[in-house]
Amino acid sequence: PLHGSMTFSNALVETQRAVIQLLAKRLGLVAVLETRGANQEVVVYNVAPDFVQNIEIQLNGLRQNEGCMFNEDLSAEETKLARVLSENLGFLTTRNSDGTLSAF
Repeated sequence: PLHGSMTFSNALVETQRAVIQLLAKRLGLVAVLETRGANQEVVVYNVAPDFVQNIEIQLNGLRQNEGCMFNEDLSAEETKLARVLSENLGFLTTRNSDGTLSAF
């Protein structure tokens, strides 16, 4: 379903993770590596086609010492993906009291 995700075992070898990422891309899905402790899992998201691009544009447009708050209308899966994308780009993230996500 749109705004859904699927997590693949951290027991996968690098080649298997690469195949999952390639298949996800071919299917119009987004696959990212998420670090959980010492483990890396592949998580595949079904989000709007331009979601990742819009997040990256928003983050890359920030100047030094600036931050951004992501839209409160994001689904739980979109918020999770925005957090992972932000952290993969080197931003710190925090969950605000209203449930929104900020990156800086």
